[in-house]
Amino acid sequence: MQYYSQGTGGIPEFREQMDENKILFGIVEVMVQGDEYNPVKFVLVSWIGNKVPSGLTRARASGHKAELIQSIKESISISSEYQTSKTDDINFENIAQALTRMRPTYHVASQASTERKQMSGGSKGTSKLQIVDQERAEAGLREVYEGRADWCILAYVKDAKDEVELLETGTGGLEALQERFPTDRIYFVMVPVRQTTTDKGSITKFVLLTLVGKDVKPLQKARSGGQREEITQFILSVMPLHANYQPGSARDINMTEIQKVLPRA
Repeated sequence: MQYYSQGTGGIPEFREQMDENKILFGIVEVMVQGDEYNPVKFVLVSWIGNKVPSGLTRARASGHKAELIQSIKESISISSEYQTSKTDDINFENIAQALTRMRPTYHVASQASTERKQMSGGSKGTSKLQIVDQERAEAGLREVYEGRADWCILAYVKDAKDEVELLETGTGGLEALQERFPTDRIYFVMVPVRQTTTDKGSITKFVLLTLVGKDVKPLQKARSGGQREEITQFILSVMPLHANYQPGSARDINMTEIQKVLPRA
């Protein structure tokens, strides 16, 4: 094992170093906002190129990784590990997701944090959408992100057109969620999806389901369509979101259909 390279250009530059013919181990520094005690985290990224032949080489790399980690820990603390063989998977969301106990902050193209607060009801702005009891809603989303819940339901407050609240979180998988398909309300539901990667590992991705009850009035449907982006931005301020899916009925809430909206791992 030998030194390969280093850089200061962030994840895009790091991603460019990956070679499909090599097995590489990289250290990525992540700044975690909100963690005043220890905001700097280091993630070990294991890269096994698709063109590396299966067999002894791959097996040896797995065996050497434990020794490498022990050596690295003599200098820095490794907070988490992330393994992939696809360059597209080397992005901030996936690496931050490896820090499952943290709450990473995600910024979307040219959007300031003050604007996010306006979207989520944190301050007055052009948006009318309000997140009722925002801390409770954020806690519900984190339950899904951290694996403590199978789903988190956000819904419009009854008799209030521009207010969204955390309805509930729960376990029991998609079957339990099917039983909660609304009749006269619109639910925005975050669910985790476990995907197997090409190197036989796995990664969790998150999908936003929009459940529209059959008795929802057309005007409410139209208004929710315009506000869905704002709800998406609120969710992204707490956790990653990889795809959207709108099932037509309860029976459409199944892993086969949800997997179709996600890119292959």
